[in-house]
Amino acid sequence: KQDFAIWDKLPSGSGLLTHDVLHQAPSSYNIGPWQSLQELLRTQESSIAQTQWQLLGLPGIAFVGKK
Repeated sequence: KQDFAIWDKLPSGSGLLTHDVLHQAPSSYNIGPWQSLQELLRTQESSIAQTQWQLLGLPGIAFVGKK
């Protein structure tokens, strides 16, 4: 969650590349990164330009681009 705390400080046109964001329901293993990413997507929707996911297995990678 600390990694996402810098979102407001990122300049326009940049973004965050995250890993370990693959949630394998119903397991609760390593669910924190997935929950933090979902929170960012929900609370910062108006400032997100794009999202790209690579969820073909562990660790799961996501890029979130800022407007």
